[in-house]
Amino acid sequence: MLTWLLKKLRFGQSEDGHGSSSQFEVERKYRLSQEEFDDLPSILRRSGYHFHREQQMTDTFIPALEQDDMIRIRDIRSQGKDSSVLTLKKWTVVEGERVRRERETESLDPVARDCLLEMGSRLATEALLSFSKKRVEYRGERDGKTVTIALDQVDGLGAYSGPYLEVEVLSHQESEVGEALACVEKVAFELLGGEREMSMSYMEMLKLSRAETPGR
Repeated sequence: MLTWLLKKLRFGQSEDGHGSSSQFEVERKYRLSQEEFDDLPSILRRSGYHFHREQQMTDTFIPALEQDDMIRIRDIRSQGKDSSVLTLKKWTVVEGERVRRERETESLDPVARDCLLEMGSRLATEALLSFSKKRVEYRGERDGKTVTIALDQVDGLGAYSGPYLEVEVLSHQESEVGEALACVEKVAFELLGGEREMSMSYMEMLKLSRAETPGR
């Protein structure tokens, strides 16, 4: 059943055989000091970004058919309401840069969520990878593109837990990825006041954390 679902959500084709509605997630993530994290909301407001929303998230990863694929169930609590979202992501190379191509449900039925987690647990050889974060999002326009800024306080990543900044632009066409990446890097440079080493994905941190902490 899980294999059937993944084929239904596969990249590159929709059920009618035409192009899928997937999009490219062009983002960069940076580890912050607590002082930087505390200062960024005022910096964002001065830079023209507006508060969008605050959410508490728990991400759980289901084993994928291919190593570079990501299947994630995200449980969200926002303004007293609970919801879940299923996301599939695949690494791809566009113009020499690795970006994520993603497909995402608008909302995941609670019964479907529980079934997916149960099937994922049966496929996995150990407990499913999972972590939580409090996310505050800001949005603004830059170079004609909508930029989403996320300030994350992350728990459950062991030594990698803590505050992070994510800068993201979504592209619906492969031809737009280069411009989106330039925009993301420009915004990050301005917000951080200079060049900064990019962090790995949260899933990669989670895998390293588990490997560094046997028995988890």
